[in-house]
Amino acid sequence: PAGGFDLVSCRNVMIYFDDDSRERALSLLTAAVAPGGWLVLGTTDRLPDNCSRVCGFERHRGDRALAYRRGGAAV
Repeated sequence: PAGGFDLVSCRNVMIYFDDDSRERALSLLTAAVAPGGWLVLGTTDRLPDNCSRVCGFERHRGDRALAYRRGGAAV
């Protein structure tokens, strides 16, 4: 998808993907989130540690999900 989404949610899906598919899906999902937007993943899914730093996401943990907020000004 083209970027610019304020919220992208993909909960508990990537546990069914192989490593290559998971990496590709995460790449597409992170690219779709606008600056200041959120990526919500299930507790079984997570961004790699280096992606949080490199892609500019800050991790927030809830009881049932992991939320990552992309740095930068919201548009």
